[in-house]
Amino acid sequence: MIANVDPTLTRHEPPEGPLPLLERYREGLTTQEVAALLTHGNDDPDRKAAELALLELAAEGVAVRTPLGSDAIWSLAG
Repeated sequence: MIANVDPTLTRHEPPEGPLPLLERYREGLTTQEVAALLTHGNDDPDRKAAELALLELAAEGVAVRTPLGSDAIWSLAG
């Protein structure tokens, strides 16, 4: 929305997967935040796809899932 108000701002396309998001937001992100940041344009966020991608990163030892209420905070391992 801000980019619509200030056309001088640079828009960035969402990454193909969650790893670049976890690298950028070192404090961690919830599953829903990852889903929102992976969304293209005005599409609906796909929480299930985001969670599956995050679980793959966790299985590879790249990401860590910390339970938080009914969701989790995902961050880089190590």
